[in-house]
Amino acid sequence: MESFINILLGGKISPDKTMLLPVDIHPFVVPTVISRMKEELDVKDFIIITRRETAESIRNVMDGFPTDVNIYFDNLMSKSLLRDNIFENLFLTRSLIKSLEGKLSRLYVDISAMSGPFAAGIIEEKNRLNIDIVFTHVDILPLPGIPPYPFSPRWVHKVYIHGKIEQAQTPYPSNQNINLPHVIKWQGSKHVFMEISNLLNSITSKGLVESFYEGQRHLPSDGDKLSIYASTPGIEDRKLLLTIDTKAGPTEETVAMMFDSWKIISNMIHEQNSDVDRTLLDRVLMQIQRYTGAVDLVVKEMKPSRVEIRREDQSREYREYKGWKIHSFLIDMVRQVKKPIALLPDTNMFYQGFHVTLLKASIKNGHPWSSIEGLRTYIPICAEAEINGKVAESAGEAKGLSLYSYIMALLANRAIDEVKKYYGSFQIPAVSPPCEASIAVVAQNILEEKAILMTADRKAYNAWQTINVCSDKVLCVYVGHQHKTINIDGMFSRYYASIVLANLLYVSSLFVNLDMVSTQDKLRMSLESLKGSDAPVVRVTRMLT
Repeated sequence: MESFINILLGGKISPDKTMLLPVDIHPFVVPTVISRMKEELDVKDFIIITRRETAESIRNVMDGFPTDVNIYFDNLMSKSLLRDNIFENLFLTRSLIKSLEGKLSRLYVDISAMSGPFAAGIIEEKNRLNIDIVFTHVDILPLPGIPPYPFSPRWVHKVYIHGKIEQAQTPYPSNQNINLPHVIKWQGSKHVFMEISNLLNSITSKGLVESFYEGQRHLPSDGDKLSIYASTPGIEDRKLLLTIDTKAGPTEETVAMMFDSWKIISNMIHEQNSDVDRTLLDRVLMQIQRYTGAVDLVVKEMKPSRVEIRREDQSREYREYKGWKIHSFLIDMVRQVKKPIALLPDTNMFYQGFHVTLLKASIKNGHPWSSIEGLRTYIPICAEAEINGKVAESAGEAKGLSLYSYIMALLANRAIDEVKKYYGSFQIPAVSPPCEASIAVVAQNILEEKAILMTADRKAYNAWQTINVCSDKVLCVYVGHQHKTINIDGMFSRYYASIVLANLLYVSSLFVNLDMVSTQDKLRMSLESLKGSDAPVVRVTRMLT
């Protein structure tokens, strides 16, 4: 530790803008902590102390650190200081702070990446130190794979401060800058979420800080309203699509507007193209709601209606899943069966937000955008061929209703790509049309303990029952959706709602122009291209006022 302390004492660390960041758990939160502390408190120097097990993970995420800060990382400059013994860690951390008493007038100590007992012990040491210690914490989901700030929304990363600090001066302009014009290319829902989050952070105010001092709680000021308007090319009139509280994020009002947003888009397109059959137009555009995750998919019907679970002691239990959300159903099946389960989606599921359902299941499982152990997803060749055929048939040259159908087919193709990329999918040789019949034959020969046939098509579901494929081994699931908004209670739900919001904005901008209006800026999202390996491409420009 002495060599590391000598480096700190010999450096030009700020006397009152330095932060100590002990990391004994959750090393993946460090980039977000550094970015938010730089943004809200203008911290310039970060002293990172680690256990050897967390140091390697931090090395892997250092590219996400802001470039305008100084990093003093024990494992790079010397060796990891922290150990597995909490009392030894308390002693080492206290000794490190005391060595800086003549160098610093104030030291921020962040507890976001500290275990509870470690953090409590350090807080207890405060009165024994001759430096003004200010403790901080940042709201972050404790899940690996979550994009770091500013590639996730500011509103899910509130900063908490315990100690006296000078109040920042209003207004609070954002520190995040985007070079415009900018394009958002399709590289999966995670990339879309990161790009849209960065945009939103750039045009909304910081100042999301809650402080505690001498028994007083100081809440952040109310957020501004970010308004999203939809317009069609050549038409001056625009419609309000969404409103978002810039500090609270999606509220009940926001998710209700997300739920109905496809209707506004359909109305606007029909007003401009009155010759388009309204029923057919609605049938295409209502898929936006499910595809983006603005509603939760549920088990509407299931055959057999009860699932037999065989226990290790040879006893049997029966569970009913009707009405369950699909992501919860999948995770519960994996946990109850405790043997590999095969999941075989029908073609229509890739239009219905199947990839978003797997995302929500992976969040529930603790590893966003990752495969779920025990769940093996099979992509039928016939489903991929059917979707690709619709894309190739038009190749982006269609107009009117055919164009909107092409966009949804292209998005279904991208959903398949996403399932392949993140969820460890396998191909199955179900090749003969119709696809629902072909996968029913294959499902009966699957080696896994159970197979789940999943469709949002009533005709396909009825056919599976008629051809007698549904059994204790092969579960036939007819998928519907909840006729209510998605949940936003709690950090996990608010984070998922933010992912849905980002994907909804991206998908909506393929059909109409979207104007994002805040007190700081006005941006427009519009369709750039429907061709190429990274299509759909959305263009972001600054609107002239």
